Amino acid sequence: DDLRAQTLAQGPAERAPGRPRFVWLGRMSPEKRLLPFLEAFVASGVDADLEIIGGGAQRAAAEKIVRGRDGVHFAGRLTYPQTLARIAAADALVQTSIGFETQGMTPFEAATLGTPSVICDPDIAAELGGGLWAVPDAAGEDRRTAALAETLRRAASDIADGTAPTPLPGVAEAFRQSSRTAAMVEVYERVLAGG
Repeated sequence: DDLRAQTLAQGPAERAPGRPRFVWLGRMSPEKRLLPFLEAFVASGVDADLEIIGGGAQRAAAEKIVRGRDGVHFAGRLTYPQTLARIAAADALVQTSIGFETQGMTPFEAATLGTPSVICDPDIAAELGGGLWAVPDAAGEDRRTAALAETLRRAASDIADGTAPTPLPGVAEAFRQSSRTAAMVEVYERVLAGG
């Protein structure tokens, strides 16, 4: 909670002018779907900046996909406070993995910082409940890439127009560490009272 509060206090009160700013973060491995995302980003033709945070075996392949593309930056591995600051400064976080146990963390962290997300996994989109751009479910990687490209275009347009969605306050609050600790203490108190 302290780190979140510090990140928000150090960030700008209003959106900095400029092109829409997307951030993607994670391990650069197939299940995170970085390469299909970058293909969709290029195919979308959006006039936007993209920061990619993390490392892994697919970095060289990822760099090749966006070589020569203006506004794409590979930040490498960052500390947790640095990563939170980048998420808070972005207009949207892009979360591309589907059906993996740990991929849902980053959109919730983004929500606690007030940053909406582009979400590929329908289960994570349902959990967030709003404040996002959901990528339509599509069968086959080509169709998924096309659906993601279209969603990126919509997100960039909404950001540029000042109509980007806002993460739901209840979701942001529920993900704070203090709220999880309070919920756990409440369970223990109920058990002890009944015992």
